[in-house]
Amino acid sequence: MKISSDNENIKVEKGTHKWTVKEGYFSSKTIVKDTDSVEKIAASMEGNHILPKTKLNLLFSKEPNNVEVIPWGGLKSEDYEFTGKEIVVPDKEGIYVFEILGEWKQGKVSYIIKIIIRDPNF
Repeated sequence: MKISSDNENIKVEKGTHKWTVKEGYFSSKTIVKDTDSVEKIAASMEGNHILPKTKLNLLFSKEPNNVEVIPWGGLKSEDYEFTGKEIVVPDKEGIYVFEILGEWKQGKVSYIIKIIIRDPNF
């Protein structure tokens, strides 16, 4: 997964994921990778500095069947917009963490981003 805004790439960390792959004609193998919590992953991330109301474009190498955005740290769904292909970040300064869950036929993958919204006058 890649996320960009105004030709800038946003740092993405992969979180927990579960994926099933075929092994031979009749069998498959499920791979489960547990990671640290979203909070711990975000705490270790530097984050990207962006302006209020910036659009973040989501680009998957293979289009998921479903995408869900989960805000962390007290952020509410009315503070940002999600259209399925892009996130419009809040208009207030602050540090925000989003978990993006992609779901495919083969499994689910969690992605974490950390953004720092700054006042454009500084």
